[in-house]
Amino acid sequence: MSGDGGLERGLERGLERGLERGLERGLERGLERGLARSAVASRGALHETAHGVGSRPMQTLDREDRLRLVKFICSFAWADLEVQDAERKFVHKLVKELGLDEAERAKVEEWLEVPPRAEEVDPADIPRAHRQLFLDTVRAIIVADGKVDADEAENFAILEALLK
Repeated sequence: MSGDGGLERGLERGLERGLERGLERGLERGLERGLARSAVASRGALHETAHGVGSRPMQTLDREDRLRLVKFICSFAWADLEVQDAERKFVHKLVKELGLDEAERAKVEEWLEVPPRAEEVDPADIPRAHRQLFLDTVRAIIVADGKVDADEAENFAILEALLK
């Protein structure tokens, strides 16, 4: 009989571990799919916003907020500890759309080589009026390389919770 109890406990543990792994994978896939779907929608909205058609055009950002936006974007590009080519292209396109000057572009290049320090990207510094624009742009950089890393998804969820 004691053997049956061990078998039963073993089955319970195996079932628990399987459920935990399944839930983790399901959550990760769900986050990835959700981010990917919302990013497709965001790309259109981002394009409109960048060109002044949306409700929060990027041109309404002052110099400080434009740099703050790009700094956040660069920090998210580093979420997987490496800036991918597609992410770099996204940042360069954003810099062009924002009309950053030469000194500002040089600063962005520094952030693409070495990530901004954590204390430099405080979500509390994002003006309320621009929070959705920041979220949409961060969402777009996350999917720019065609994959959503678990750390990227988690960081985005935290940022979104802090800004909502």
